[in-house]
Amino acid sequence: MPFYDRALLHHDGGTFGSSSSLLVDRATGEGVFIVANTATPLFDVALHLLDRRHSLAPRVLPKTVEVAPDVLAAYAGAYKIDDRMTIVVRVEGGRVTAQATGQGEFELFPESDTRFFAKVAPIVITFADVAAGKSGRFVLEQGGATLTGRRIP
Repeated sequence: MPFYDRALLHHDGGTFGSSSSLLVDRATGEGVFIVANTATPLFDVALHLLDRRHSLAPRVLPKTVEVAPDVLAAYAGAYKIDDRMTIVVRVEGGRVTAQATGQGEFELFPESDTRFFAKVAPIVITFADVAAGKSGRFVLEQGGATLTGRRIP
């Protein structure tokens, strides 16, 4: 996952009321592993311990808007970030979810007809280049990094 100038590997998990989070920066050899007897996600704490640029202050989430089903349908598909990562966007029952290679699926919430945010992490995806009922690409913003995902035909 990108975070500012760092490429971090991460994995979160939880079972039976316990949670864990692992973050590793292979370039610097730094890592953080947290295990706690709580079902509370620990990703934000682990990221803050690895890099203080990540604030633990509560996030203020944007207000959500209603988006027409045909607009949402244009965003469903697979988008290639690079040779190692593809993000699959699903639209079902008015809900939009995203899932990156090797990561869990999370819901995206509409801030506008094209801009969506995640509640589980500070991630924003803006869809663009809609033609013939399909988005051609999106821009993903996370941790100070901006990545482009191009639709896989």
